[in-house]
Amino acid sequence: EAALARHEFLNAVELASRASAISPPREDALRVEMIALCQLGRRSESLIRYRDCEVYLRREVRCRPDPLTSRLEERLRHGDCPTIREAQTEFLSAMTS
Repeated sequence: EAALARHEFLNAVELASRASAISPPREDALRVEMIALCQLGRRSESLIRYRDCEVYLRREVRCRPDPLTSRLEERLRHGDCPTIREAQTEFLSAMTS
C-alpha cells in the first residue's frame, strides 16, 4: 500500500502480486495490485487477476471475494479507474494519505 501511495505503481504491482499469491489469496494485496495495474493502463490484466482470485475462492475455499474487492472489480469493468485518493478511502481503508 505504501508503494501505491507513493505512486510507485510497478513496485506496488510486484509487492502486491507476491502477497496475493499466498493461498488463500490476500484480497487486500489483490486490491492494491488491481489499482496499481489500472494506474499503469493495464486494466484488463487487473480484471484477469480478480477473475483468477474469484475462481480460486469459489473452488477451493467455497466463498466469494470480499465486497470491497468485488466493488473495485465492478468499477474497473466499467472503465472507471479510481484515483489514489479514492482508492485510499474506498478500497484501502488502512492506507494513509
